[in-house]
Amino acid sequence: MRDSSRHQYIALDGLRGLAAIIVVSYHARTWFTYYLPGSHLAVDFFFLLSGFVLAHAYDPKLSSGQLSFWRFALLRLIRLYPLYLLALVITIGSRWGYMATEDLRGRSFFALFLVPNLSHEAPRWLVVASWSLFFELLVNLLFAAFHKRLTTRVLIGASAVGFVLCVIYGQRYGSLNVGYTWKGIPGGLGRVLFSFPLGVLIYRHRDALVRNWSWTAWPSFVLLTVVLAWPTNEALRPYFDLLAILLLLPAILIFAAGSRPSPSSIPLLTALGALSYGIYVLHGVFLRIVNTNFGLRDPVTAMQPWSGLLIIAAMVPICLFLDRHYDQPIRRWLLSVTGSRSSSAARQPQTAP
Repeated sequence: MRDSSRHQYIALDGLRGLAAIIVVSYHARTWFTYYLPGSHLAVDFFFLLSGFVLAHAYDPKLSSGQLSFWRFALLRLIRLYPLYLLALVITIGSRWGYMATEDLRGRSFFALFLVPNLSHEAPRWLVVASWSLFFELLVNLLFAAFHKRLTTRVLIGASAVGFVLCVIYGQRYGSLNVGYTWKGIPGGLGRVLFSFPLGVLIYRHRDALVRNWSWTAWPSFVLLTVVLAWPTNEALRPYFDLLAILLLLPAILIFAAGSRPSPSSIPLLTALGALSYGIYVLHGVFLRIVNTNFGLRDPVTAMQPWSGLLIIAAMVPICLFLDRHYDQPIRRWLLSVTGSRSSSAARQPQTAP
């Protein structure tokens, strides 16, 4: 039996960081000459990782009753909100004077709950990343609320429903890049409803699926990049996306979960994991400030692709700094004042990007 209680899954931290950087490159695509056509599938990989890592961290405690639903919910809010609120505050500040005050106030209120401005016909998420964080938090809470009923059969059933929604909306929109518009929200629900339970299933059956191959960490990076970069024509895109979430991304997770990275590679993989959430939730704010407030869109576009690489290179140390000197201290303080400071709570898993 694998000693999962001591296994850190360091390679998965690194893959999460790589996927987050690829998402940034997609949103900064005007500053590159090329972007990975399947960048949107990084979100599905995040949801898959979330199911795997949450099951690893919380399955025993939720099953035994040692961790209640409300305590779990508090832990997830503490994990997600410090950096998200920072992104929200910076966004509000950067848009002050560019947007009508009433509209900004309305959108800011809804943004506190990770939802778009419900008074508009089209969703208007104030923080770009919040649409996927909404689905992430939703499925996390469902995982805790119904944990004792989440048998293998129920998880397979949930994934099947999610896959049907993915098929419907993948065909309708020409890809699985859905979930951030009103009409596409059921597609986003399908994406998380398929991938998250599948991640839980993979973890619970890891002894039959995962093999200890110490050399698989860096090949996993190559495989994930290849899947997200694979070119397909417009007609084949929805079919490739469905193949990716059904087989390719789960295979990469299984492949990487059994790796034992060398001691020399652990600092880099750990750093990628540490910056992953920060760079994901803050990159939209960063890009908007550079584009709008500094008026640098045209100059940096003229420098592509170097401008895109410089943007990412600038965000990496900023996000590492914020992780160490802002996010971690605030989460430790919140855990302390809420009485959640336990051996497990103090080391909450990174499941969001």
